[in-house]
Amino acid sequence: MGRKITIGFIDEDSYDEYHNLLTRGIYEYAREHGVNVVRFGHFRVNTTVRNLYHEKMLLDFVKQFRLDGIVFLGWGRVAHNSGFPDILGDIPLVSVGSIRPGIHGVFFRGEKYLGQILHHLVQKHGYRKIAYIPPFLPDNRNEMYLSVMNEYGIFDPQLVVERRELIGLDVTERGKRAVEILLDERGVFPQAIVSLYNEETLGVVSAIRERGLRIPEDIAVTSYEDGEIGRFSSPAYTTVYFPWKELGYYSCETLHRLIMGEDVPMETEVPGKVVYRESCGCVPRLAVSLDEDRCSTAGKLFEQLDDNELEVIAGQIAGSTPFSHEEISGLVGSFRQAFYKMEYRPFLMGFEKMLRKMVYSDEPGAYEMTAANFRKALMPYFLPYFSTDLKKLIWADNIFNQMQGVLHNKLATAVFMEHVEYNRSQLILREVGKILLTNFNVDSLKESLAANLPRIGVKGCWLYLFDEPSEHMEFSDYHAEFRYSDGEWQKDHPQHGQDARGFLTDCIFSDEGPHFLLAYLLYMGDEFTGFLLIEAEGADIRIMRILSNHVSLALNSIILFERLDRSYRRLMEQAHRKGMADTTGILHNIANIMNTVNTTQQALENLLESSCLDDLMMANEMLSQRFGELEEFIRNDEKGKLLVKFYATLGDSFIRFRNDLKNHVERLLERVSLIEALISTQQTLTGIKSSLERLDVIPVIENVLKLNRSSIEKAGIDVVRRYDKSVRALAQSTKLFHVLANVVKNAVESMENTEDGEKVLTIEVTRDNKHVFIRVGDTGPGIEEGKLESIFAYGFTTKQGGHGFGLHSCANYMTEMKGRIWAENAKDGRGAVFVMQFRAPS
Repeated sequence: MGRKITIGFIDEDSYDEYHNLLTRGIYEYAREHGVNVVRFGHFRVNTTVRNLYHEKMLLDFVKQFRLDGIVFLGWGRVAHNSGFPDILGDIPLVSVGSIRPGIHGVFFRGEKYLGQILHHLVQKHGYRKIAYIPPFLPDNRNEMYLSVMNEYGIFDPQLVVERRELIGLDVTERGKRAVEILLDERGVFPQAIVSLYNEETLGVVSAIRERGLRIPEDIAVTSYEDGEIGRFSSPAYTTVYFPWKELGYYSCETLHRLIMGEDVPMETEVPGKVVYRESCGCVPRLAVSLDEDRCSTAGKLFEQLDDNELEVIAGQIAGSTPFSHEEISGLVGSFRQAFYKMEYRPFLMGFEKMLRKMVYSDEPGAYEMTAANFRKALMPYFLPYFSTDLKKLIWADNIFNQMQGVLHNKLATAVFMEHVEYNRSQLILREVGKILLTNFNVDSLKESLAANLPRIGVKGCWLYLFDEPSEHMEFSDYHAEFRYSDGEWQKDHPQHGQDARGFLTDCIFSDEGPHFLLAYLLYMGDEFTGFLLIEAEGADIRIMRILSNHVSLALNSIILFERLDRSYRRLMEQAHRKGMADTTGILHNIANIMNTVNTTQQALENLLESSCLDDLMMANEMLSQRFGELEEFIRNDEKGKLLVKFYATLGDSFIRFRNDLKNHVERLLERVSLIEALISTQQTLTGIKSSLERLDVIPVIENVLKLNRSSIEKAGIDVVRRYDKSVRALAQSTKLFHVLANVVKNAVESMENTEDGEKVLTIEVTRDNKHVFIRVGDTGPGIEEGKLESIFAYGFTTKQGGHGFGLHSCANYMTEMKGRIWAENAKDGRGAVFVMQFRAPS
């Protein structure tokens, strides 16, 4: 069996749904025909300026793979590189979305459908004042608007928002600003506003409503991209269906046929359509009741149709819906049974059951016209009843409208479920991102990746790092750093050098396949650290892009940390050589600071002695003596009047006292901090290792048990101590306390919900000639054998709502104390044991 065909797809990344649909179309064709695909996503649409160096790195990245052909985004910035075809070599190319000279193209002529909308607004609704918001970059749609407006003699430049007036705004803000320009600044009142982006249309609708106007009664609105925003807005947007998924599918088909040596036309146009909804003033056709103009009579009554005729009708409906002929045939049969009984429920329940699979569809919007097509095919056979049996006509109209209600609810549910899944993935990925970003070496990053990739549905992941990452580098030597496939971390994988073009393709696509690979360059600014390859079948590419960003940022932090660490070590070596000679000067500085400390202390004592506290005590004593005749004392006695004045000014005195006290305390703390900094500096410079000491570990253990006493007693846990009165190890008390506190807390929590058997917490301390061991055991459920190592990875947790921080920090602290920590299950099968190993003092 020969090598499978492998094609590349050069796309630009975006967080909207459309590039995701484009990718799905390519994925569907490739899966049907056993073709491997590598999607190269890099630039962020509308958020980054053109960068020639980035374009070069992307094209060099593409050349690392053995590709039989390439689909590329026709309007993408890489396609505008003059040497683009030559750089990629002599392989077939297909431009998707727009036409490039001399290259096969699969495209959508969107201006044609914009023209249909404009004609509709004029002819159907009689609108004469139609405003227009141009796209980000000029294209044929601008000429189409001018052509149609001039055709009807209604062009008015005041109704065209200039592109320069919207520069720098995001898509939604463009819509709001356009309404502000038209209504507030120019004072024109259009009958309709034509927008070319769903989110922009959302901004238009919002701005119109903020001014107390209605849509479409006061101002009609149309959009251009058909998506979830327009489909489920109120009112729903009249728009152009942009065939993103179909473009992807047919571009992949075109490239596949070229590779196979078939004759393929240079240009392939993918059709779209106009979807008329409420925002332009139309009532959806499927909701029009008893409108004989919508469909002509068929001549026959529905009850006169035989089985063969119904099969033909079922075939017509199936051809325009995602359902099979068999499914639609069964639905038509159910419809006939409901008609004979003049009932609704059984048929609608069957229709609802058919729609359940829509929840699991990649594209629920494909089902949107099912009810309308059903009505369009069958309603002509009910119109003759208008003059013979109006009851049957009304029944048919009602059941078609109820079909649309069921469909709309299912569509909303499907889209909601899709958003729930996307948001769930984002939440998981946000947590995974936090985990990845707290790794400060590559080994720790790999462990965190292996532990968390299953959480986001990644089937395979390959991480390659450049040997010498730097800014404005060439696509240099790189090596395989991490390989994850079939749910397992493949630790023993082959390394390779510079000539890796065949390796990347042949190694990853070594089995039957087909495979769909997402390829991302890892970079921050102009510094590239490597690249990431992800295989996640049917995954949302937006989620995978976020993952690549997290890995890129984590690698950048690791590299930065390593550089800082090298610089720090060089500085410390220099400081160490100089440190002992500077000791006398540092002590002199401390002595000078102590003199100012003494001065501040004296000032505090003087402040307390001169404060108004004594006067306040005397005033309170006088007041208490005259409390019974207080009113008389204040009104007629001179001392009483003076006392009132004293209390009136007391607030200012206390404010001055507080401020003076605060200033003196701040100066004192500042000088103490200076002393601490000097001592710390001297310890560092002279190489004093203040973190490790000959520590008696027993008091630390007892303090940890005191800390957990209430939870131990509440859970009914017995504590067994197996250690001498004093055992010393090389450790640092604060870090040891942290490690023991986490381990003991986990042991207690593991036994809290245990109902059967004894609950025993055992702490044992032993030693040999070189090491001291602290063992903390419990009688809880224990740890799965496959997780004994991974529990120390950052982010690994088995607790509800846990974050996986505790044991990871314990492992870090043990490493800093030149020790180790590991977990094992008890030999008798009851519970887990955590073992901490320290160096014994010599």
